[in-house]
Amino acid sequence: IVPRKTPLFQCARSNLEKICHTVFIQRRKILRTTLKPLFASNTEKILSDLGIDPIQRAETLNIEQFCQLANLLEAPIE
Repeated sequence: IVPRKTPLFQCARSNLEKICHTVFIQRRKILRTTLKPLFASNTEKILSDLGIDPIQRAETLNIEQFCQLANLLEAPIE
């Protein structure tokens, strides 16, 4: 396998690792529950704004959605 010269989606690797670790640390939990420590009370709104159903599970997300969540960790959360 040859790595891509440019990634498909841009995001900070450390934030992507943090998101992936958080959502996969507990088995079969829904996203709004697992992401609450990272996004506080705005979790459902953030997921809805990205077009992600808050009751989805992590294994149903695609790479772009993980990168979008990782990019939100860099932005100030209100």
